[in-house]
Amino acid sequence: MTHNHIVEGCLALTCYTAAARICRSRAIFPGLIRIVEHIAADERRHIAWGTFTCRRHVAADDANWAIVLQRTQELLPLVTEMIGELLAPFGPGAPFGISMQGLMGSALSDVGRRLDSVSRARGRRVEEIDHDHAPMRLEREIEREGSRSHGEDDHRAVVAFKRPV
Repeated sequence: MTHNHIVEGCLALTCYTAAARICRSRAIFPGLIRIVEHIAADERRHIAWGTFTCRRHVAADDANWAIVLQRTQELLPLVTEMIGELLAPFGPGAPFGISMQGLMGSALSDVGRRLDSVSRARGRRVEEIDHDHAPMRLEREIEREGSRSHGEDDHRAVVAFKRPV
C-alpha cells in the first residue's frame, strides 16, 4: 500500500505528470519526456503489482481491508502536504498551467480507483485473484483517460504515458 499506491501511484506519477506538462507546454526536452514516459510505464506495472498483492491479501483475510484503509488514511494527508509544499513557492498562480487542485484531483481519483479494485477482492477466493488481470486493466484505463485529458488541468490532469515498444 505504502510504496505501490502512495509513493509510486500518487507522488511519483504526479511529479512525472508535472514535469512532462512543463516540458510539453514549452516544447522542450523531447528526450526527457520519452524517458519520463518509460519510467511511468514501469511505475504503472509496479502499481498494478501492488494492487494485485493487496487484492490477494484482502481475499485471503478480510481483516486486511481495514489495514489497507487505515494506512491510506494515514498517508494521504502527507501526500497533500508534500504536493502543496512543491507548489508553495509559486503561490496561487503556479506556472505552466499546473495547479494544486489539478494534480491532487488526479492523484486522489486514481488512488480511489485502486482502492475500489482492492475492495472488490473482499469475499473472493485467493485462486480467483491469482488469475484476475483487473489491476493491469485498471492501470491501462487510467493511462488512457490521462491521454484523453492531456493538456487540460482538471481532475484528470494526467500526462499520457506510452508503453515502451
